[in-house]
Amino acid sequence: MCRALAEGGRRCPGSIAGSRITQNARQRKSRARAALRLARDTGAPAEVVEEARQKVREAEVAMGQARVAARVAHDAAVIRDRAGLILTVPSEEPVEVQRMRSETAVTEVLTYANGERVVRKRNDRHGYDAGFDPIALSDAEELTPLVLQACGLRAAAVTRSDKAEVHMEFIEGQTVEALQMSGQDTSTAAPGSRQGKLLGLADAVVSHGDRNEGNVILTPSGDMVGIDNGDAYQHWKYARSPYANYLYNSDDLDERAAVPNEFTAADMERVGRRLAELRPAFVAVGREAWHDDMMRRHGELAAQARGSVDLIAP
Repeated sequence: MCRALAEGGRRCPGSIAGSRITQNARQRKSRARAALRLARDTGAPAEVVEEARQKVREAEVAMGQARVAARVAHDAAVIRDRAGLILTVPSEEPVEVQRMRSETAVTEVLTYANGERVVRKRNDRHGYDAGFDPIALSDAEELTPLVLQACGLRAAAVTRSDKAEVHMEFIEGQTVEALQMSGQDTSTAAPGSRQGKLLGLADAVVSHGDRNEGNVILTPSGDMVGIDNGDAYQHWKYARSPYANYLYNSDDLDERAAVPNEFTAADMERVGRRLAELRPAFVAVGREAWHDDMMRRHGELAAQARGSVDLIAP
């Protein structure tokens, strides 16, 4: 059962019955049938009846396509719900809006009257003129947390609020960069740490283009959470991530080959299965090619698994 339904009596996100696309297609089909009945009942000329009949056929095709699209959206929502990565955004206006530094987006921390905080990120600050696709950035922000979790990491819940806008869970903690600058111990978040290796695996399979210590949060409980994931999947053959370098034989981002790694075959089989199960979420936003590339990169790394102790829990 969807959390939204269990907690508030609303439909599941992506519900087939509640899909606006499906409702519009159903109404189109109903209007087409009504027009055909009218043409028949009034003795309209044969060509008018045939035209009405053709519109019914077209409406039936559209209805079938809408049902498929609604099913895909529903399946994607179920995946996110099971992962616990659907964020419920308060309906009231925030009492405080704090602007954050960002090169490619308008990023704000929204604080509500009950003290809850949510991050709002709109990815059209520069738009296409600067080489950024706002929709692709938002798609990557929406999809990457699922991959991070599949690789055994904590991930921030995300809700798509517009084509180029997402709301994200506010993660308590500090960035690894801030902790380093203040002289604090960040060894548990180093690239060679267990969590660092998991983040490197996730960055590698999504080909993250902008991972650095400034977009990794270390929580008070010691969890590493990768944020600012908009530059995944899109521009790079290999990840631009210090956490992923150990998986390859060179720092050359254009010419690299996977090298033996510390993951076990069981680790890689487990991650591969989880990534494969995410496909409906990618299909729902038209990113099947991203999923194909991700699975290919995972396969290259899985072939180099040489570990003897599992790093990823079942």
